Amino acid sequence: MRLFGTTFGVGILCLMISIYICSFHLGWSFWY
Repeated sequence: MRLFGTTFGVGILCLMISIYICSFHLGWSFWY
């Protein structure tokens, strides 16, 4: 259960980072 929770947390973290990077690149290409 602990391993599952850790994996889930890392997955959410990666997802948030991916969304942040994608939005950053989209915003950059939009403004420039």
